[in-house]
Amino acid sequence: MKNKVLLALGLALMLGSTAVLLFVHINGLWPKSVSSYLFFPLWLGWMLLCHALGDIFGKRAAKKHPETARRVAIEQEDERNIAIANKAKAKAYDSMLYAYSALVVLLAVMGVGIVPVLLLLTGYLSVVGLNIYWLNRYHKEG
Repeated sequence: MKNKVLLALGLALMLGSTAVLLFVHINGLWPKSVSSYLFFPLWLGWMLLCHALGDIFGKRAAKKHPETARRVAIEQEDERNIAIANKAKAKAYDSMLYAYSALVVLLAVMGVGIVPVLLLLTGYLSVVGLNIYWLNRYHKEG
């Protein structure tokens, strides 16, 4: 049921936004300041459609090959695989912090402008702030 709703919503968003984009393009009403915002419903429709189709194909494959589906479910819930995935996420997070900080400094030194540097810095500090929040919350639980 959920997949059918996502599929229908994705198709409706794609078709509706495509119709709006075609209408705007044919009638020459293409404003330069708003043009990128018109593609958001199209992107959202494709995202929902692909998510629903992935779920549908996954369930069909699981019905055709139940032994493989059982093996995949066991591998996904295995503690060792979860620990490996968490370790990989931690390494990626650490490298992302270095990359963000280097990029903020590089853009500031290049003199790109204050708005892009502040946007990137806000994203960087949000990630660090979320890390501190979850770290404190998990320490209180454990």
